Amino acid sequence: MKAGKPKRNPAQLPLPEVPPPPFEPTWPQAGTLAARLLDIFMRGQSQTSPEFEAITFSWRLAAVVFALRDLGWPIESHDISAPTPECPDRIIARYRLPTDIRAQAMLLRPRHG
Repeated sequence: MKAGKPKRNPAQLPLPEVPPPPFEPTWPQAGTLAARLLDIFMRGQSQTSPEFEAITFSWRLAAVVFALRDLGWPIESHDISAPTPECPDRIIARYRLPTDIRAQAMLLRPRHG
């Protein structure tokens, strides 16, 4: 084996600190599931699919979260245990809007009236 310079893997090179993009979300259209979910998040609540379905009659929480993320909302998700008799190891997501983002959003919220 030859001695020499160690090979570098480009994936391991340090990258300069990249600042996050500015928080400039688009507000969802009123009357949509996205607007309803954002209102829930703005009140500091989190949601799971069963909770969302119970209040909206829609089982499409992940799709609504995707739509909000596409509008610039940094929705967080955390896996939680939600066992059922049929699936005792079931894991589902609990979604929320971070507190600091809610505070920024309150300053940006469109005023009506």
